[in-house]
Amino acid sequence: LQSYKGHGLTGLVPGVYERVAMTDPLICAMLAAITNPMVDADFSIDGPDQQINDFLEQNLLSWLEPTWAEVMRAAAYGLFVHGFSVFERALGRRQSRLVKGGQAIFLARLAERLQRTVIDGWHEDDQGRLVEVEQKAIGVAHAGYGYHQVMIPAERLLLFSNQRKGNCY
Repeated sequence: LQSYKGHGLTGLVPGVYERVAMTDPLICAMLAAITNPMVDADFSIDGPDQQINDFLEQNLLSWLEPTWAEVMRAAAYGLFVHGFSVFERALGRRQSRLVKGGQAIFLARLAERLQRTVIDGWHEDDQGRLVEVEQKAIGVAHAGYGYHQVMIPAERLLLFSNQRKGNCY
């Protein structure tokens, strides 16, 4: 299938992969059987500094929006339906007894970027490293309501890829 037929038209129309994953009972059951163990897996952080471990665990399991389980569910679904999932991180600031000075910068949000909004927007440098992702989003921009392009720097992304080969994200 061509990219737009398999993954959908940018922004609005789900492609064949997503429609089948949402409507075919056998595919839905197989996706659940594959992804549920990933979502339900025990989660722990085991580093050399227990205070850092505690901070990271509290961040991911208590403060993060959406919840870590929701991020894992979306990531697992995207991995097996589209071959990748991508999230944009947003940082926040809050009080925490776990950091020096009591003021923590933390991972506040992992905002999912739907596959059909970024499928053709991968930009690399001369060495083939991902530099940014171009998202084609619908909403209000300078020119009014409609499609507009948003460039998201790679350092703000969390990318999950299924069986990635080279720079095929």
